[in-house]
Amino acid sequence: QFQVAASKSRLNNEKRIEEICLEVFGKANPNSDTLYVRMFDDVCTVSLDTTGEHLHFRSEKSENGKAPVRETIAAFCLRRMVDGYSRQHLQKIDLIDPMVGTGTFLKEALSLYSRSNRKDFAFKQWGQTPKLLLSADLEKNDIADAPLFHSVHGFDKDSEALKIAREQLPNLPAENLQIRDLFQMKSTDSMADVKKFRSWIISNPPYGERIRAEFTAGALFKALVDRYDPEQIGLILSENQYKDLLREHESVQDNKRPAEERMHLKGQWPFSNGGIPVRFVLFSRFV
Repeated sequence: QFQVAASKSRLNNEKRIEEICLEVFGKANPNSDTLYVRMFDDVCTVSLDTTGEHLHFRSEKSENGKAPVRETIAAFCLRRMVDGYSRQHLQKIDLIDPMVGTGTFLKEALSLYSRSNRKDFAFKQWGQTPKLLLSADLEKNDIADAPLFHSVHGFDKDSEALKIAREQLPNLPAENLQIRDLFQMKSTDSMADVKKFRSWIISNPPYGERIRAEFTAGALFKALVDRYDPEQIGLILSENQYKDLLREHESVQDNKRPAEERMHLKGQWPFSNGGIPVRFVLFSRFV
């Protein structure tokens, strides 16, 4: 089989490219693997699908919430957060998602550098695949490692979403997933969960577009700083939320604190989530 995609190219007639592929490769076999032919900026890339099902399906996650984030995107955001930190430092971190939804961030945090538990990949059907990659003993060679973080916690005011999160994270203690509204909490309540360790915040809050946001980006940022006093904050925000937060994040912090103890923008990475332009925005106490 083959799939054609063309954009920003002088060869942008996908139907005509498909006709050429039929002339070259012959009639598609519905039982074969997929060959991708992509034309972009006048460069043609031909690639063979080695995976079958898309790689962002890496686990047995069965349900999504109202505005899910892909597992691969969640893993990317987490890797931006941990970049540059030692394993010893991460073992002192409690990772918290205050709007946990169905638990994608926590699920990825618990298996960030682990082997995918998917069993079926297209390359396993190929005649020239190295026998090592097909061996049942391959996983036995994996080095069992300690969890990346000291602990992970998820809170949400949506009981239905939290129910799905508990199903997706069956091994997480019940007290680590609780019904809680960030904006109704007192700082003493939240700090009681993490008083012995440093906290990091990561979340994918409503963007205020398809799902209404009952808060501004500045109010969200202030609530996170006041209630958790975190070392890092990572948020997926819409473009408008990002611009608002850039204007407000300095003013909503305690200006009595030294500059090195306040939250500073460490990095931002734009992408599209469900067709909405967003950014993963990372703030840290370290400049």
